[in-house]
Amino acid sequence: MDGKPDSDLRALVPDCEGDDADRYLEDGTIVTDRGSKSCDIDEERQEETGTWSYDPSTRVLVMEKYDGSRPVHSHLESVSSTQIIFISRHSSAKGIHTVRTILKVKGKT
Repeated sequence: MDGKPDSDLRALVPDCEGDDADRYLEDGTIVTDRGSKSCDIDEERQEETGTWSYDPSTRVLVMEKYDGSRPVHSHLESVSSTQIIFISRHSSAKGIHTVRTILKVKGKT
């Protein structure tokens, strides 16, 4: 929010969520696999955390988490065998922000 592009927004993620991984299942659900660092001692290791849909005609992915946040609408920028890149835009009091999300196949860099 300082007007300079950030290269990695993971710095904003709490340490206990940094090792979590989301899986997008064919039935349109998002399942979060919790890593070894728990945020809460009663936290489930695996939990359904939202839904997703993709429209190939518009190349738009919609992700809606059950945490009360607004759905995220992202446009497909590119796809390969190891990663998918989506672009989304978010508004704040400081203006419009462009976020590039890179989803990688686990174990691939």
